[in-house]
Amino acid sequence: MKHQSLQDELLKLAESQAKSFLPKDAKDDVYFLPHKPWEFGQAKGIKEHHEPHGPMERAAFQTAQFLRGLLDNIAGYEPVPVHAGKKIQKDVAQAVSCVTTAQAARAQHVRSMWKGEPDNGWCRALLLESDNERVHLLTALKITHANRLVRMGIITLQSVVSPFSFIAYVMCPKYCHRLYEYLQEESIKIYTQCIEDIEEGSMDLWKNQVAPTIAKKYWHLKDDATVEDVLKAIRADEDKHRCTHHMLANAKYVVNLDPTKLPQ
Repeated sequence: MKHQSLQDELLKLAESQAKSFLPKDAKDDVYFLPHKPWEFGQAKGIKEHHEPHGPMERAAFQTAQFLRGLLDNIAGYEPVPVHAGKKIQKDVAQAVSCVTTAQAARAQHVRSMWKGEPDNGWCRALLLESDNERVHLLTALKITHANRLVRMGIITLQSVVSPFSFIAYVMCPKYCHRLYEYLQEESIKIYTQCIEDIEEGSMDLWKNQVAPTIAKKYWHLKDDATVEDVLKAIRADEDKHRCTHHMLANAKYVVNLDPTKLPQ
């Protein structure tokens, strides 16, 4: 009995500490890091693409294309606009970004410890992006009702990518940030195509389908928000991440950049 009582006390302590990171007006069942609401007009006209120049950028671009093709096979996706759910299931950026940015934060931590200097907030900034991508992935799985085969494929892909992404970031941060940028571009293309399918009437089900609870709470959406609203919010997030990694890939010294100056 004493052992059970101690466990209960530890659980209560952990819960209270977790809630201390949340906004004061957060409900009891909300355990997300804060995220500001988006004005959906901010996500219009996202068509930017950085053409790869030099061996490093071309390697990053080819890696992004390889990962996309790999998840195409896992999700059974065919490049035919008949099932938008398949498009989201094969979104490689959502599948790997939450672990790659977490590994980047880990590498920044190691670099900070090795040099004995502050990381200037980069661990926190990268972990915030990782948490954001994790919510994207959870939301996409909810919307598409992904089966266990797809989930297993994503977990396997994350397990394989994690150690390599850590080593790659330690060796060449610029390559990794350019790779992340290209992955975000692929993600934006997918969500833009899905939104266009909904607006053109080929996905009426999603136009009227109520957004998952997890999405409404995270993006502060209205109670009657639809899947279309969720996709626009995710696309806005992805564009922000793309701009961030584009800036980092072009920076001379990543660790000296101020994360408060990131694209908003």
